[in-house]
Amino acid sequence: MEILASAEPALLVGGFAVGKVPWRTGGTVRAADLRALPDDAEATGLDTFLTVLGHVGFAAWTGLVTVGAVRAGESVFVSGAAGGVGSRAVQFARARGARVVGSAGSAGSAGSAEKVALLTGTLGADAAFDHRAGEATELLRAAAPDGVDLCVDNVGGAQLEAPIEALRFRGRAVLCGAASRYGRERVRGPANYLRMIYQELTLRGFTVTEHEESRPAFEAEVGGWVREGRVRSLHTRLDGFGTVPEAFAGLLAGRHTGRTLVAVEGSR
Repeated sequence: MEILASAEPALLVGGFAVGKVPWRTGGTVRAADLRALPDDAEATGLDTFLTVLGHVGFAAWTGLVTVGAVRAGESVFVSGAAGGVGSRAVQFARARGARVVGSAGSAGSAGSAEKVALLTGTLGADAAFDHRAGEATELLRAAAPDGVDLCVDNVGGAQLEAPIEALRFRGRAVLCGAASRYGRERVRGPANYLRMIYQELTLRGFTVTEHEESRPAFEAEVGGWVREGRVRSLHTRLDGFGTVPEAFAGLLAGRHTGRTLVAVEGSR
């Protein structure tokens, strides 16, 4: 958002800031709820600070690095890999030297095919599949026949069964999102509990707000990748504040790729 008036020295008029604020075209916001963007934000691209260097980027990096402790040479599976967090996780894992497999899906088969092509093309995944195209456990086994070391899960529910089956001994699963539950009251969870026990797996959830101390390291590493052109600011943009309901419904239905953004009239 653009700062039009400010009594806070760190938030200068004419500059830009990001924060967790209500859906509205303007208003008064507490300084404590905002974070100023750097002076070169426009030159870098304002969308970058809502995507790669924004909340979804920080969530993906935190899951991979701080919580998941990804290492070069490991095999990583990302569910919901064409979404806001997932598309960042794919790129960040590749940038850190991991082999990456992603899954994606959409309400329409054409949309699913486009997402899979996006993963192995633009985002650089080593393999990808449409989770609606068959039994997910078999699809993942075909994409990663030797198993995976780390799973970044953005879907949850029964879809978590596939990576649990694929995780190697003492593998790790980072629970970042639950797209299978959004808009639904009841969703069945994974049933392969014994696999978790016998394989000594670690499944760990996290909330990114509890890891703010890692933000400087995130901004330094990912900011470097942005400058080097190694990661992309993938997003779906809708124009006009009136498109908010459409944007939100599309997000829940999985119709979008990357981060979903709504540009308010007159915004840059």
